[in-house]
Amino acid sequence: MINERVRIRVYGNSNFIVNLLIKHSIKGIRPSYKENALEFSVDIKEYLKLKALLNDYGKKYQEISHYGGLINFKKLAKRYTYFIGVLIGVVAVYFYSTLIKDISIQGTNNIDQGVVRTVVQDCLKLPTFNANLDTDKIEDSIVQLDGISYAKVYKRGCTLFVEVVEELPKIDIMDTQNLGCIVAREDGEIVKIVIYGGSTTLKAGDKVKAGDVLIYPYISSADGINKPTPALGEVYAKITRVEELTFASQEEYDLKGEKEIALRVASFKDSLKEGEQFIASRISQKTMDKSIVCSIYYELVTRIA
Repeated sequence: MINERVRIRVYGNSNFIVNLLIKHSIKGIRPSYKENALEFSVDIKEYLKLKALLNDYGKKYQEISHYGGLINFKKLAKRYTYFIGVLIGVVAVYFYSTLIKDISIQGTNNIDQGVVRTVVQDCLKLPTFNANLDTDKIEDSIVQLDGISYAKVYKRGCTLFVEVVEELPKIDIMDTQNLGCIVAREDGEIVKIVIYGGSTTLKAGDKVKAGDVLIYPYISSADGINKPTPALGEVYAKITRVEELTFASQEEYDLKGEKEIALRVASFKDSLKEGEQFIASRISQKTMDKSIVCSIYYELVTRIA
């Protein structure tokens, strides 16, 4: 252990100060001559004696530093605590950088992201560390899903990124050898008919039945000859769909009928597909024994071919 010492600077003639130290048996350690001053260290036990002498002789002095002994250990303890804190910080940053706590899924248009996320979480329970990450396993599991042709998994920060490429939609192969007609799927009144190939005699306002031919697979020339060609086109019609509700009695109908019919109409509107347009609804009722049968007629425009 280093003895406790004081570094001191005494101003004035250096020779006088050296002689003063020798005369009073005070050991000056590591003396250094400065302009108009002498710097040296003394043991703490001699420091009080030296101060009294300097004061008696009227010498100006300055304490530069205090080191060794318990003071040195205090500084060392403070430094030790500081380095421990730094070490803990470095370790915390390292573990945080290896942590995976979130998933980001990109490239999904037709596939539900929730389905992909479930597959990833089956392979990797979050939060977790890099050591548990098996990207090949996750990618292979994702590609097994219907509609996905490729998957790439990588980590950036604390997030696991999943990039998927969806399969191209299947294209119907046209049979040019066995040309067929386009027929109506439902009864209705035509509101729009667009021909891309083939021919038709129908126009807006015409009424058709389910199974009626809408577009024929040929084109008629001026001399009456039919040239075969694929029948292609879109036909939209105003149609009517019917739903029936039965109530056990007139009392039940009076109590529940209005509310139940309103719920059914709202549900029907919510069930419409893209491109379908709701026009109106109407209700008719008839009595069968004691029961009341309500028919809800929904009018809408939809594509029938």
